[in-house]
Order: sequence, then structure tokens, then C-alpha cells
Amino acid sequence: MNNHNNSNNYNNGNYNSGNYNGGNYNSDNYNSDNYNSGNYQYNNEEVQLMNELSSNQAANPYATANPYADENSNFFLAIVGGSVVAFICSLLWAAITYLTDYQFGIMAIGVGFLVGSSIKVLGKGKSSKFGILGALLSTFSCFLGNLIYVYAYFAKIFAMSFFDAIGDLPFSEAISIVFKASGLIDILFYILAIYIGYKSSIKN
Repeated sequence: MNNHNNSNNYNNGNYNSGNYNGGNYNSDNYNSDNYNSGNYQYNNEEVQLMNELSSNQAANPYATANPYADENSNFFLAIVGGSVVAFICSLLWAAITYLTDYQFGIMAIGVGFLVGSSIKVLGKGKSSKFGILGALLSTFSCFLGNLIYVYAYFAKIFAMSFFDAIGDLPFSEAISIVFKASGLIDILFYILAIYIGYKSSIKN
């Protein structure tokens, strides 16, 4: 009867007070000595890292590292810088065409590279929106270069200043001239400028 009494062997003796709760398990071997204070003690950096990982995982258990994240990017700076370079390239495009009386389609490749590179350096973005920005600004730069040339050529023919030509030649008509003057080769180079502008704008 004594051997099977819960009050002696189980609750008060070997299990609760001695070997398990009060003695070997909680107070001595596990919590106080071996785990927390001894062999399994973590330093402050490890504890902080584990807390951060636990917090992030608790906030979004399905979150994973995104290789295309734009943590250090600046899209506004990419827009400003890319627009400035695109405008400069359009002036160079018009000037070369005006001075040589010939349009070099290969200039579109240089426009795409210069515009895209400026976006990549200033924007530091990895997502597709930076590539789309580069493609759009490269296309705009090529088109604006042709438009400026049309007004410059109009001013040359009628012996007037460039700004007088802008006032005399309607904008819609100037755009129509640009489209009519663009041949198949020009369109292919524009497409290439779009592609290079896109690829050159995204940070690897």
C-alpha cells in the first residue's frame, strides 16, 4: 500500500520535489546550470539576432528575401537625372543631324545607353520600373532630338531664328514631319534604344 501511495513516491518524493521539479531538472541540471548559465549561454548579439528573426517571422511567416528589392534605391532621383541626360542627348542628336545633314540611326544606341546608365547610377534600382523609365526616356530623347532638328531645319530654310520657327511651325505639323521622315531602319534603331535603355537602367 505504501509503495503505490501517490503522496509519498510520486508527488512529494522522486518526481515533484526531487528529481524532476525541484532538483535535477528545473533547478540544477537544466535551467540554472547547463542551459542558461553554462554550456548553452548565448551572447548579446546572438540573442538580438534571434529576437529580430523571430519578430520578422511572426509578422509575416511567409516572407522571404527578395533579390529584386529596392531598399537603397531612389526613383525620384532616377527620374530627374534620367530626364536631364535624355534632354542633353536630344540636343546632341539634333546638333549632329543638323551639322551633318544626315541622321545616324546608331545614335539611338548611344542615347539608350547614356540614359539607362544615368538611371542605374543615380537610382540604384533593381526592379522593372527603373527599366521602364529608361526605355521611356530613351524613346522620348530620340523623338525630341528629331523634333528639335525639324524646327532647326525650318529656321534654316526660311532664314529665321529657332524660336521664331517654333512660333511659325505648328507643333502638330512638326510631329507629323518627324513620323513621316522615319523609315524602317530608324524604327529598328528606336526599338534597339528602348531595349538598351531598359537593360541599362536596372542595377545588377
